[in-house]
Amino acid sequence: MKKTFLITAGALLFLILGVLLTLYFNIKPTGAKDEIIESSGDIGKFSVSLAQKGVIRSPLIFRLMWRGEEGPKEGYYTVSGASLRSIVATVKGGPNVTKVTFPEGFSLAQIAQRLGNRGWESEEIYKAGEGKEGKLFPDTYFFKNSASAEEVISILTNNFEARTKNIAPSEQDIIIASIVEREAKNDEERLKIATVYKNRLKVGMKLESDPTVQYARDKKLINDSELTNIEVWQPLSPGETKRVISPFNTYLNGGLPPSPICNPGLKSIEAAKGEEVGFEYLFFFHDKDRVIRFSKNYNEHRQLILEYGVSGS
Repeated sequence: MKKTFLITAGALLFLILGVLLTLYFNIKPTGAKDEIIESSGDIGKFSVSLAQKGVIRSPLIFRLMWRGEEGPKEGYYTVSGASLRSIVATVKGGPNVTKVTFPEGFSLAQIAQRLGNRGWESEEIYKAGEGKEGKLFPDTYFFKNSASAEEVISILTNNFEARTKNIAPSEQDIIIASIVEREAKNDEERLKIATVYKNRLKVGMKLESDPTVQYARDKKLINDSELTNIEVWQPLSPGETKRVISPFNTYLNGGLPPSPICNPGLKSIEAAKGEEVGFEYLFFFHDKDRVIRFSKNYNEHRQLILEYGVSGS
C-alpha cells in the first residue's frame, strides 16, 4: 500500500514538474525582435501567426494569457520576444505599426502628404526630407507609429542605399532617372527616353521636360501654401513652361535641373545608367493613344504631332 502510494505520488510529482517545465518553456522569451504581425481581429489566427514568426512558442498559452472576449484590433503590430506577458500587453494596446506604400515617381511632397494622412505631421516629414529627393526609395514600408519624421526619412534613404548598392548611380544618373520616371508610360520606354535626354545634353540642347516645370511649380506652391492644400503634378497650362521661373525649369535653363524631381524606382535608375546604342533621336511625345513617338528633328516631331495628336496626360 505504501509502495503504491509512493509510486502514485512520484508520478503526480513528475506530472506537475512536466507541466511546470512546459509552461516555463512556452512562456519564456524567444528573443525575436521587431517582427511585423497583421491582425484580422481573430485571436486564434493571430496567435498562430506569432508562433510562425517565432515570437512566441505556444499559441495556446498566448490565448490563455489573453483573457479577453475580443481578439486584437485589426491592423499591424510590431512585437519582440521580451516576455510573453509584455507581448500580450503590447498587443492589447492596439496596432502600433502603419503600413504605407510609396509608388515610383512620388515626390517628397507626395510622401509627406501621404504620411500626413497616416498620423504624422506633413510639414515635419517635408522638412526632414529636404535635400533627399531622389533617394527616398519607393517601396512598401511598416513604420512604428512612434517613429519621428527623421527616423521615417532615414528608413527610406537607408533602403535606397541598400537597393542601389550594386547599381552605384551617380547624382546625374538619379536626376535623369527621376525625369524618366515621370515621363515613361511603361518599362519599354525608359531606356529610350533616358537616351533622348542624354543625346540632348551631348549637343547642348535644353531638356524641355514638362515634369521639371511641374516640379518647379509645386515647390513654389509649397512655399506659398500649406502642404496639405496643394495638388502636385497637375497638367501645365498654355505658356506655363515660360512663366515658371526656377532653376528646375528645363525650358528656361540648360543642362540638368539642380537635383532630382521625384524618387525613381530601380528600372528608371538602371535606364539612366545605360544608353541605347544607335538611338539618335532628340524628340519624343505620347500621342492621343498614349503611344510614344520619337523623331530626330523638330520638323519631323511637329509633323508626327499633327498626324497622331498629343496625349492629354
